[in-house]
Amino acid sequence: MQASFWEGQEAERLHLEVEVERVICKLDKKIRREYDTALEVFPQLVRKETKIMDFLRTVDYDVPKAAMRLVMYWKLRKAMFKERWLLPMTQTGTGALSMDEIETLRSGYAVCFNRSGKGIMVLHDHSRLPHFDGALHAKNIMYYCTTLTDEATQTQGISIVFVIRSGDRPQEDFKREAWEMLRTALPVRFKQLLVVQAYEEGREYLLNFLAYQTTRVLQVKTQQHTEHLMGDSLRNTLSLLEARGIEKQHLPPCLGGDYTYNKFADWVRMRVSMEDIMSPAPLKNNRLTPKLLCGGSNSPSPTSTSQAPSSTDSTETAITKPSSKKKATRKRKKKLLEPPVPNDDEAKKLNALYSRRAYHKRKLEMLGLEEQVKCLETENESLRKKATRFESFLQKALQLVQSHEGGQQESNADLQPLPYGNNCIFPANHMNIGITLN
Repeated sequence: MQASFWEGQEAERLHLEVEVERVICKLDKKIRREYDTALEVFPQLVRKETKIMDFLRTVDYDVPKAAMRLVMYWKLRKAMFKERWLLPMTQTGTGALSMDEIETLRSGYAVCFNRSGKGIMVLHDHSRLPHFDGALHAKNIMYYCTTLTDEATQTQGISIVFVIRSGDRPQEDFKREAWEMLRTALPVRFKQLLVVQAYEEGREYLLNFLAYQTTRVLQVKTQQHTEHLMGDSLRNTLSLLEARGIEKQHLPPCLGGDYTYNKFADWVRMRVSMEDIMSPAPLKNNRLTPKLLCGGSNSPSPTSTSQAPSSTDSTETAITKPSSKKKATRKRKKKLLEPPVPNDDEAKKLNALYSRRAYHKRKLEMLGLEEQVKCLETENESLRKKATRFESFLQKALQLVQSHEGGQQESNADLQPLPYGNNCIFPANHMNIGITLN
């Protein structure tokens, strides 16, 4: 009974996915052009990073809405990432994110937490950024929502907490790119937007103004209800957040939590190592010979060669008539061995498809190599600066050693006794009294 239940669920899932693909095929070619290109060139990337079921859950299994959302995802991905849009979503430097975008992501201004059964929570602290770039922010949001989305985020929604504390912070902008993308293209839905004011004595009016400004800007950009939370103590602030399902381990100390950004650095290292291991290997041609296709072996077996009769023995053996079964198997093998004659139009389409795939793969490989060259040049420049500093420190150390040794020699020369007849007198500038030796 249980097996039939799961088989029924699987059949229903496959049916919904097929329906989504049918709706996509009926859309205008201009709308689905990017999706078709990605599916044609890198089908594995499309199936891995944009699962159809993720988009179905986000829109309550509405097939037309899921199809439009999936198509818009790839359209926005190409518009944002330009020539890197067909690379995987990784922060290794060889994916869709460039090094500038990765550095912005690793600043920790937006930390994403996976909470089992509760959906993703994002902790925003713009005071960790020297300046805010809306385009980079949209790319980072797409990275988070593509790689970390789960069933709870697709059905319940994402919780976003904006931290308002003292310190320098970039000016807020009114660009709606990231929020429009969240509402129309990504496999996530909104749950709650919280602007939380930290408790700092003597700075209540300043933080209250910053919180009010952030709340109004978010309401204009997201067109969503944004809640402003303010407590009269750290404990009160923490209790307000816990009442809305935000755990203490996901909050910074300024809001009464115990999360430190050393944990974010550990998460980045773990994520980079995992993405580096899980990166797809280059595709290889897996060509099988006709014998292997028929279930045989390429190399002749030693038993068959040793047992093969010679020409003299074959003349002495009786000639037996092969059975009809052997004839049928031979005919079947002959059909398998003979390659099918492809149609000219189909062959041209296949050649065009393979050439497009090869072109895009070479182009993406070149982009990855260029990004690696840029990273290595940056690292080389920083190492050269460090080497220059160390050389200057070494020169200063040598000068100090030489001056110290020269000062010791001068002091020793000054302390040598001066001959005066039968007596020796030390210089008066080093000793206040003269010593006469008989």
